[in-house]
Formats: sequence, C-alpha cells, structure tokens
Amino acid sequence: MTYDPATQEQMAKLLGKLMSEPKTRRTVGKAIREVEPNVRFPDLDLEDLKEELRADREKEKADRETEKLEEKLRTQRDRLKDRYSDEQLKQIEEDVMKKHGIFDYEIAAKVYAAEQPPVRESREENHHGATWKIPNFEKYFKDPRGTALDEAHQAIAELRGQR
Repeated sequence: MTYDPATQEQMAKLLGKLMSEPKTRRTVGKAIREVEPNVRFPDLDLEDLKEELRADREKEKADRETEKLEEKLRTQRDRLKDRYSDEQLKQIEEDVMKKHGIFDYEIAAKVYAAEQPPVRESREENHHGATWKIPNFEKYFKDPRGTALDEAHQAIAELRGQR
C-alpha cells in the first residue's frame, strides 16, 4: 500500500516516537523484526538475551527445587517401608496424598492411620464355649465385696491413666 508524503511523514514521526518510548520500544521492535528479520536493535537484543538467561536461571532453580523435593519424598517413603506394606504405601499415595493434596509422606501416613478402623485382636480364649479363669479366686471367695471394689478401683485407675 502506498501513502502520500504527508501520511508517510506522520507515520515516520509516530514510529520515531514509539521507538523512543521505553514502554513501547520493545513491542514495536519485535513487530519490526517480524516484518524485517535482519533489522537489529542492539539494546533490544541485549534485553532479549538477559531475559533468556533469566528464564534459564529460573528453570535451573526450579529443577533443583524439584529434585530436592523428590529426594525428600523418596527418603520419607523409604522410612515408611518399615511400618507399611507396598499395598498400604500405594493406598497412602492414592487415597491420602493425591486426594488431599498432601506432599509429605509423614503427614499422609498420620492421616491414613487416623482414617483406618482400629484393628481388634481376636483372642482365642474369648471364643464361644471358652472357660473363664477368675484371677485371685481365693480373694473373691474370702471377701467378694471388698475384692470386687478393689478390682473396680484398679480398673478405673487404669482407665484414667490411659487418657
């Protein structure tokens, strides 16, 4: 498209003004490079290089932090292998860490333990038809009321001590 000399002069002044403004210089310089790739602006080239180096440093920093976090997680997971099976570790990862967004195996293991129903040990001697053995039978035989009170107080003391 061809413009008359007055319009061309206005456009040249505007381009000069845009290139002299720090806020617009970079954007206009990039637009000019899109049309004319061989045009060089040393100050913009330097800014682009600085930006590229800054981005590389930030990426390297993020990579180092990611590696530290991964190592921490590996160490924590290895510590949990003593207490949990591979299946339980998988449940901790899937059901707790991913579900709740937890990135700490130790905290996730505590949540997992809290969510698990308590394990009740079955005692064979408590099955149907088992015979009961009364502790201190002689004491109960001599003083049933006093022995029962003593045992009750002892049981209450044990319960209070467990709180």
